[in-house]
Amino acid sequence: MMNKSLTFSFFLVVQRRSYTMSSSNTMRNMPFMSGGSNSLSSKMDVEPSIINFQNMSAKSIDIPLVLQAMLENNLISSSPSNTKVSTDESKISLMYDLDAVDCTMEALSKTFPSNFRHRFAMKSCPLSFFLERVIKSGHGMECASMIEVKHAMRLGCDPADIVFDSPCKTIDEICFAIDNGVMINIDNFDELERVAAVKSKNTKTLSKIGIRINPLVGAGENKQLSVSTKTSKFGIPLTDENRKTLIECFKKYDWLSGLHCHVGSQGCPMTLLASGAKIIVDLADEIDLIVGRKQIKVLNIGGGLSSNYDDESVSPTLGEYAATLLEEAPQLRDENRIILTEFGRCLSAKVAWTLSAVEYVKQNDLVRIAIIHAGSDLFVRACYAPALSPHRIEVYHHDGQVKKEETVAHNIVGPLCFAGDVIARDIQLPKIRQGDFAVIRDTGSNTLSLFSRHCSRPSPPVFGYRASEKGYDITLLKPQESADDVMKFWG
Repeated sequence: MMNKSLTFSFFLVVQRRSYTMSSSNTMRNMPFMSGGSNSLSSKMDVEPSIINFQNMSAKSIDIPLVLQAMLENNLISSSPSNTKVSTDESKISLMYDLDAVDCTMEALSKTFPSNFRHRFAMKSCPLSFFLERVIKSGHGMECASMIEVKHAMRLGCDPADIVFDSPCKTIDEICFAIDNGVMINIDNFDELERVAAVKSKNTKTLSKIGIRINPLVGAGENKQLSVSTKTSKFGIPLTDENRKTLIECFKKYDWLSGLHCHVGSQGCPMTLLASGAKIIVDLADEIDLIVGRKQIKVLNIGGGLSSNYDDESVSPTLGEYAATLLEEAPQLRDENRIILTEFGRCLSAKVAWTLSAVEYVKQNDLVRIAIIHAGSDLFVRACYAPALSPHRIEVYHHDGQVKKEETVAHNIVGPLCFAGDVIARDIQLPKIRQGDFAVIRDTGSNTLSLFSRHCSRPSPPVFGYRASEKGYDITLLKPQESADDVMKFWG
């Protein structure tokens, strides 16, 4: 019976996806779809109207069916009984929609002008399967540590397609990057002198070297994720004095060939991000004019495009951002320069969700408390800064069916031993019972990459799912940590 249900549901999924794509194909001569901009169509090298950015998100229609398939194959266990004992059960998993991942990579490849290249911000989702998919799509990596650099290289990323952006590079790390042809964005003037010393001993390196600029455009809604303020720790603030010093640096070192800026991430409007790009484009033009040559060949405009956590729609879209960029800084189309982006969250957040059994439920006079197997270990930001990092939560019966009961107030809490281990407070949900499942949406980014060792919980297994003729193909992408794995961490 389960197989028939899944197979039937698969056909529903296929009809939904094919309808979406065929609808977009009929709109090639119409305004840009999925919330895009009319101005983009005339400015891009591809036909952006064939891209449906809404397929860059996991879909609600799939979740109960995938959950049922997980249950049928004993890949997840609920807790409906206080007496059933199992020594090899998993109560939590991180689920990636591989079809949505594919659509995301396709959209990234087709949305921007031909002189744009993309470097995925690895810190947002360092899972090997995801990085391999990025590399397979022809994109590179933006790395914030030397281990990230080596992780990218281990997975087959061309060193020339890796950008090393750490603000705390050691001399050894600089040597490694230059010896291996990895691009470096210099964070400060002292680091510039270190790089110059290393470069003098390795004049044949293929590494491109840029300087990170703080364009001082201000903060977005989330000040913790805004890095273009006067107090930011990143880059060289573009004051009048520093502007003069920077120009002298480009005169002195003809191997300096790039400028980099990153305004911020979640909470920064597209116009703010684009204003930072505009500033470094203008600075690049000024430097080239003063030094009398086309020295700046790479402009890295960073990432930072926000993700929508209110529902499963993708907003803003890559297409909207591309249009905003080109409107604000049309020089970005200059074919004599390579434009790099560093998107992270917007490519990975919405393609995944977290599934956990509800282990216990408590009731008091104010709220119903559901205790699940995910808390501030996976959702550090949601627990410590709930107003800035909310997630949608859904409830399913122990058999995987959508729960549709009357809603009541709940706190969704995790398994860790401190009072702040709360994912959501006073949230209205169908009445949760022991053995139900909680699904936390949009968790493909900044979950495992922020994983906390507090209370020595193992990191959960990671699965990928894809629609197939049999229903859903579910693949284990990363196994759950064992007790030995966790204990080894402590030495």
